[in-house]
Amino acid sequence: MKVQVLLGLHLDVASPKPISIEDTQPVPRLERLVRGVGGDGFVILTDMFSFLDPAHISSDLAGRLRALADDCEQLKLTRAPPMLLRTAPLLKNWVPTLTPAGVQMIGHTVGHPIHGDRMVMTTPLWWADPDGTWIRSLSRFYRLGPPAGPDHVRRMLELAGLGSSEGDA
Repeated sequence: MKVQVLLGLHLDVASPKPISIEDTQPVPRLERLVRGVGGDGFVILTDMFSFLDPAHISSDLAGRLRALADDCEQLKLTRAPPMLLRTAPLLKNWVPTLTPAGVQMIGHTVGHPIHGDRMVMTTPLWWADPDGTWIRSLSRFYRLGPPAGPDHVRRMLELAGLGSSEGDA
């Protein structure tokens, strides 16, 4: 079985022998990054990580970052999340995922101020409670309910078009 890992290398995870760099096949974007763009040898990071392009700065980013910095100060001083956590949306049946923007959570929210009660993907995560009761994304705190079980993960993969149907082997 081949899987794609963060650096864009396809690895054969069923191989009985240790995997060497010769056994991997880089995806085209990684080859472009390693070789450089064009003949000048410069790497264009925004080709791989479009969120780094200042053209993608949203109108509310400064406010989100200020709120994040305020929460950072409070967490540093008290090691306890703010009172805001009491009204934070609940995220249940969640699974962490690694995206080009960072670690994000996919799960079902209850009481989200924008999305209500439905499946969402959070903005990138900044902090997580070591006891597993809350997370802080770029946008807000979430209270954590139970993580996704195997059935929920299969359903998420199906919704994303990555799951296999009953007839597939």
